[in-house]
Amino acid sequence: MKPRHLKSPLALGAIAFAAMMLAFAGPAAAATAFQNGNFTDGSYTASYAGSGFETLSPELGNATAMTGWTVTGGSVDWIQGYWQAPPLGGYSIDMNGTATSNQTALGVLTQTFATDVNATYVVGFELAGNPNCGPSRKTLTVSAADTPTQPYFVDTAKTSNSDMGWAPQTYSFVAASDSTTLTFASDNTSNCGAALGDVTVAEIAAATGAQCKNGGWSSMHEPDGTAFKNQGDCVSYYATSGATPIGS
Repeated sequence: MKPRHLKSPLALGAIAFAAMMLAFAGPAAAATAFQNGNFTDGSYTASYAGSGFETLSPELGNATAMTGWTVTGGSVDWIQGYWQAPPLGGYSIDMNGTATSNQTALGVLTQTFATDVNATYVVGFELAGNPNCGPSRKTLTVSAADTPTQPYFVDTAKTSNSDMGWAPQTYSFVAASDSTTLTFASDNTSNCGAALGDVTVAEIAAATGAQCKNGGWSSMHEPDGTAFKNQGDCVSYYATSGATPIGS
């Protein structure tokens, strides 16, 4: 029986900024630094001989096969040779795996990692789409912490397995606790979804008391994740905790 992703024998054929992965010290039970953004680490077994991909899902029991990542909903395809690699040369993900009677094809992929409360982070990633079945417009959503979910779109009408048209994207969030879950989710109903690669996370701005001003307090938190009640509560914390002072 012909596997779903092998649409045709002919089909088998980083982003603008560079960021170092975060390094955090802590006990073994604590969240770790962001890891495996190029999807090269883990226990890979091709779904079909010579296919160049493996379908991952909770139903199949391999949702954590990629180091650092967990498929928390639906299924995804872990791509290792099925199509053109992302610019940095790692592996990639088709966010739509294989639908079954017990699971949807729309994948949800997450990673939880250590963050500094109220610090600003930028997530960089490469976006393309599986060109082997419709619709040509693929949608991927990204979310983290209290930052609103953001959709990203790609058109695969003029792409192919040998020329995926990878394009760099960015998403930013403010950490609400000492660990944050980054979520990528498919948002199109097809067995061919958005393609994800070259994920990086970088802290670009540490929290300062000045962020309390101009309504900034409303999206800030104490180290235990408790939201500030108002600007005065936020200002008081930074003025008395030994944290970065208010400044001008």
